[in-house]
Amino acid sequence: MGIAVLRTMRLSYWWWFAAIGSFTPFVSLYCRDLGLSGIEIGLLTAMTAMGTAFLAPMWAHSATSTRCTNSC
Repeated sequence: MGIAVLRTMRLSYWWWFAAIGSFTPFVSLYCRDLGLSGIEIGLLTAMTAMGTAFLAPMWAHSATSTRCTNSC
């Protein structure tokens, strides 16, 4: 891989996580403005984390079982 490609990938990751990091703190405020209770907001936040915790290993297993790497 060339240096230009690596630099582009680094910048892409930086911008992606910068966008997520600046958006995420305001999701709960937005949900509160929609009229959701604190428990409902907590459940939505927890479902996101639980979905990530359960789906990431399944995604990795499917990639491994089909021998799909970064070149797919």
